[in-house]
Amino acid sequence: MKQVLVVAHPRSRSFTLAMAEAYAEAARAEGAKVDLRDLYRMGFDPVLHAQELPGHDDFAPRADVVAAVAARPAAAGAVWSGGPGGTWRHPGDGEPDT
Repeated sequence: MKQVLVVAHPRSRSFTLAMAEAYAEAARAEGAKVDLRDLYRMGFDPVLHAQELPGHDDFAPRADVVAAVAARPAAAGAVWSGGPGGTWRHPGDGEPDT
């Protein structure tokens, strides 16, 4: 199974990133292919610009957005954390753990 794990924290030694790396390591040990995407280290720009909105005369999503979307469809599962106190989901879980 392929999973894309997206992390966004400004500190490379954060608890958030440590948890993501631990999850990725455990999932890989179980045979999963994990693509860990650290948005801060990738230089991902979270700002939505007007020309990225459908209907704009010069509509075109940025290259980093196109690449992120292209990676997503191949993933069989997703894990998300909304930060401290956020929700963790594991593929196949019915209810989130908080």
